[in-house]
Amino acid sequence: MLVNILLLGWAWRRIFIKKSIALAASVIVIKYAIIGLMIFHLVQRSSFEVLGFILGLTSVILSLLMAAFIDHKKGLS
Repeated sequence: MLVNILLLGWAWRRIFIKKSIALAASVIVIKYAIIGLMIFHLVQRSSFEVLGFILGLTSVILSLLMAAFIDHKKGLS
């Protein structure tokens, strides 16, 4: 995990110094690919509770949408 954080910090530092869109896009794509693989392997386990996972993921998505909506409303007023 420490290596992941260090690599992410290195990549973001390079993005802000050079303002490279390609590097930023590749970091985003690679991170989502890794998250997708982690979720895929997690779901394949027999001890995995699908209902709990779906409820937790739904609550995170709803929280993000509500935070974006509230932030957008503050920007309009």
